[in-house]
Amino acid sequence: MPLSWSWPCWGLSSKHAGAGWPLKWLMLMAGGAMLFTLYLKYLEFFVIHAICRRCVGSAVIIVTLFGLSVVEWRRARAEET
Repeated sequence: MPLSWSWPCWGLSSKHAGAGWPLKWLMLMAGGAMLFTLYLKYLEFFVIHAICRRCVGSAVIIVTLFGLSVVEWRRARAEET
């Protein structure tokens, strides 16, 4: 999994400038992580009835990562037009 998260960073090198795949890959990975986090939050609240502080922190980081990747994707789309 760590390797798959490093691919978008590798794509930011100057030889990949203007390539859209790193951002798409980041959005795909962050979107999948966010869906899995939502599933885990459902389990925490409605099945286990317990809240883990570390899990909440992880969820905040993942949602922030997904949000920032969407903002960057929208900015990149605006620059294309």
